[in-house]
Amino acid sequence: MSMNILATGPEDIFQSLRALIPERHSLSLMSPNEITSQLAQQYNLLIDLDLDETPERLSIYSTFLNRPIIVRSVTQSLASMVSASGTEPQCVLIGMNLLTGFISRPHAEVSLLQEKDADTLDNLMTLLGLPYTRVEDRAGMVSPRIVCMIINEASFLLQEKGATPSGIDTAMLLGVNYPKGPLAWADEIGLPLVVKTLQAVHAETGDDRYRVCPLLLRMSQRGEKFFF
Repeated sequence: MSMNILATGPEDIFQSLRALIPERHSLSLMSPNEITSQLAQQYNLLIDLDLDETPERLSIYSTFLNRPIIVRSVTQSLASMVSASGTEPQCVLIGMNLLTGFISRPHAEVSLLQEKDADTLDNLMTLLGLPYTRVEDRAGMVSPRIVCMIINEASFLLQEKGATPSGIDTAMLLGVNYPKGPLAWADEIGLPLVVKTLQAVHAETGDDRYRVCPLLLRMSQRGEKFFF
């Protein structure tokens, strides 16, 4: 079965999504203010690539009765976005790790707002041809939480002048066989998203491991990167 899929969000993330979705499915990109309930009826699936940045968009989807909607839910959980939107979505709300650098992985990391939608999730992921692991609906999910914590620790080491950015990344690449150095990974994700993820997890858990390194925070606020 082929699906007609509508996505909304940044163009660069959309291109990564296009590479992930099998060609038998039709995939279109549209700005959020163009999406209406009537228009959505033409699509089998809606994918919001950065809903955790603008959870108020959930109010647009509140009338999408029983329609599956996949959204990025890294810097906020699904439950917190629903609370912030002030609406109770009638759609099947599915969270996914759609961060840059993660979206292209062949194994998806997903969460659900409601347990009753588990079968719908399984059927949908089968149609998309995407193996997946379901995780709890928590800020940071699992892999972003871990990666951002490592980035934070690397930032503390850099702040303390314990090593250079290239030295840190080389040590992690060669010493523990990471696919990317943590600071290069931070640049790819985007420092503001790393900071927001850490802040969300710290607020939820109170765990000081997620307290944002001052250097990382300053660089994020200045629009800087570790590598140029």
